Amino acid sequence: MKKAYLFIGSIFVFQFLVGQEKKDTSTVLEEVVVTSPFTPPASSPVTMSHISRKELERRNYGQEPSVLLSQTPSVTFYTDAGSSSGYSYFRIRGIDQTRINMSLNGVPLNEPEDQGVYFSNYPDFLESVSGVQVQRGAGFSKQGVAAYGGSLYFESVRFRDSAGGQVSAGYGSFNYYRLNGSINTGLNNKMGLYARGSHLHSDGYRDHSANTSSSVFINPGYWGEKHKVYVVSFLGEQKNELAWIGAPMDSLQKNKRYNANGNQEYDRFLQAHVQVHHEWQLNSRNQLHSGVFYNYLDGNYDFDYNHFIGMPSTDELYNYAFRSNFTGVFSYHTYTSRHLKWYNGIQTQWYQRRHRGSEKTIGELYTNTGYRNEASLFSKAIIDIGNWSMLGDLQYRYSNFTYTGNEVMPGQYWNFLNSTLGVSYRLPNGIRLYYSIGQTHREPTRNDLFMGNDDLTRDSNGELLFNPVKAEQAIDQELGVKYFARNVLVSANLYYMRFRHEITLNGQVGPTGVPLHSSAARSYRSGIELDAWWRLGNGIELRNQSATSVNRIKEEGVHLQPVLTPAVISNQEIRLVKKRWQGGIGLRYQGESYIDYANTTKLPDYFILNADMSWQWRALTWYGVVNNITDQVYYTNGLITASGVPGYFIQAPVNFYVGVRVNFK
Repeated sequence: MKKAYLFIGSIFVFQFLVGQEKKDTSTVLEEVVVTSPFTPPASSPVTMSHISRKELERRNYGQEPSVLLSQTPSVTFYTDAGSSSGYSYFRIRGIDQTRINMSLNGVPLNEPEDQGVYFSNYPDFLESVSGVQVQRGAGFSKQGVAAYGGSLYFESVRFRDSAGGQVSAGYGSFNYYRLNGSINTGLNNKMGLYARGSHLHSDGYRDHSANTSSSVFINPGYWGEKHKVYVVSFLGEQKNELAWIGAPMDSLQKNKRYNANGNQEYDRFLQAHVQVHHEWQLNSRNQLHSGVFYNYLDGNYDFDYNHFIGMPSTDELYNYAFRSNFTGVFSYHTYTSRHLKWYNGIQTQWYQRRHRGSEKTIGELYTNTGYRNEASLFSKAIIDIGNWSMLGDLQYRYSNFTYTGNEVMPGQYWNFLNSTLGVSYRLPNGIRLYYSIGQTHREPTRNDLFMGNDDLTRDSNGELLFNPVKAEQAIDQELGVKYFARNVLVSANLYYMRFRHEITLNGQVGPTGVPLHSSAARSYRSGIELDAWWRLGNGIELRNQSATSVNRIKEEGVHLQPVLTPAVISNQEIRLVKKRWQGGIGLRYQGESYIDYANTTKLPDYFILNADMSWQWRALTWYGVVNNITDQVYYTNGLITASGVPGYFIQAPVNFYVGVRVNFK
């Protein structure tokens, strides 16, 4: 705890230093422009952070988005392989990513049945993203799954941006290499095209945890005065050696790269996504934005069950295969006047996913199909009058889940009314105060209902292994302050999220290797968050993204802490920015957290130090990063294995990446 108190003290020192900055109330151009009902402006009463295209170009070297997102407040992450590629996961305020709404240009990315997003299927995804908005808490309602613990809004690179292209190549630790290239025609007779291709490979830090993947991204379109039509599409293919089982500590003490998965387990997935948009400027105040999208997934993964339960591996090897089709349509109207932006819209989507289980020698064991359909209506408004800004958001959401297989499952149907109200006030010195309260609901996933099984079956007593989990509810309150000036950006907030029937990780793993959840009657998450940037003289910049929290679950009169929810998270960085080159050193601290629901086993806290540098000469840009400079042994995730012992996910020791990018016009 001493480390935590030292860190909290550093927050206040930083705030004091910022407070000594000479007053400058000239407001900088806010980074987030309202382009849809899902991206409120930075001045609105919503708690959020923004990662710009410029920052993405500096920080992105093909790593999984979860790694980069950890540099925003209250975000934790881990990777299966211990390095920056392959499967990775993140949590916002301790809430896992199946309860985080993720979208590209407003189109949902979460797979509806189990509500997750696997960016490993979209390799080098951030290379084709022009910005990321991270909303924490209820925020604005979204299309697709509930924005329960937060939301990520990705905006794709568009052909309307400046014409040109680039090619890049790089190499790093664990035989990681990355090749990519892109071209942007810009607008030519109101037509344009953006296209990008990438290929990546890494052996992974942990034993037999390699990842090989490729992707393409294509965005053609027409950009007229009243009508804009554009297509956003990408295709990803990857093959992984699996490393999703935590390693026992005694094994890690003998071999830090130990992988608890068997060396014959692989997965192979192909995923395609396409969205078509039509924007119609009806007149100076009214716009209609409509679109259709389709997402296709096909793949499978191996499962060495004997190895999973701690027995010697045999020729017996299970395989779980999936094929899904996800289609949706949406349309929303925008009315804009001097003081008002008002959005009204509708969205509906249809989803089906076939599950097939087989065994290497026996062959097919079962086939079943899950169906999840959804429809939603929303109305939301942002009103600006003088120094006041008010936000209102109301969404009706309907969702159902049905199933065909060897057993009959009772159909599941949910109706939710989600809402957010907020107000902000701008003081004369440019400081903006805000408060918001939001209520959101989320239904259980297929995995929750099926108790971790891939096929609906019965137990030895003939009882159906089906758990009708209650939908969870959150009421989120946010109180914050924002200050935007020429050389200082500060956003600080308090939050209090109260839950009913929270579906929270219990630290255990189900019979197919998927993490299991428990439903808590009552719980809450509360804390303080800070996102601050300060430009000093001589090109020096400071950044502090920090959070400290108190979180509790109340179950049968016992107070517990949620799994994998550290009380303190800190990212602090100092940069030197010159005309042709820049470099920075970043320090991350993450406090200890429990890995089991009973709060008996902890994940230790850690400090790591990272550095990066880049140098530009004409069309060439050289860049490099060194992570974990002090070679710390640290763990970012843990669970209870099938044999009942704690399993840990170790991350890489000191490692590097160097690359070169050539831009052309």
